[in-house]
Amino acid sequence: MSTFVKNTNMYAENKLFDKTDFVKNNLTNAEFEQCTFVYCNFLHANLEKAIFSDCVFSECNLSLAIIDRTTFQNCTFTKSKILGVLFSESATIGLKFTFTDCDLSNSSFYKLKLQGTIFKNCNLNGVDFSESNLDSCKFDLSNLEGTLFENTILTNADFRTAVDFSINPEINILKDANFANDNLAGLLNKYKIKIH
Repeated sequence: MSTFVKNTNMYAENKLFDKTDFVKNNLTNAEFEQCTFVYCNFLHANLEKAIFSDCVFSECNLSLAIIDRTTFQNCTFTKSKILGVLFSESATIGLKFTFTDCDLSNSSFYKLKLQGTIFKNCNLNGVDFSESNLDSCKFDLSNLEGTLFENTILTNADFRTAVDFSINPEINILKDANFANDNLAGLLNKYKIKIH
């Protein structure tokens, strides 16, 4: 694994970073446009005010990365470990991502506008979506055990193949949200009733 040379004023475009270790590097204010990161390590990395535009992260570890005012514009994450990341502290302008086969456990999307975001085959255990706008989001084959939905906009959201979620219909907006017959119990947990 190569180590990235520290440069806080760095700009990279259309570059492939393969097995690069960003752990000991300060990427504050760095800018990456149309870059691909494969098997890269961002564990605890400082990405404060960095900009990632049209970037792809594949099989990377971004767990506990510092993303204060970090910009993610149209970024794709695949087979990546993203544990305990506070996306709620990232920049909100142009915020857009897609997650496939990722582990986002204990991360926070508090108060973010995430309309249309796709979470496919993801582990979202303990994720905080409270006060977020998840209009038209898809939770395809994703595990939502312990995920927090509170004052969350879930209009048109798709939970048909999601598992282990618990959503209180009284404190969330669920108009036109999609559920399957076999996972409706996740809407009734609050009432502590038995479904057979």
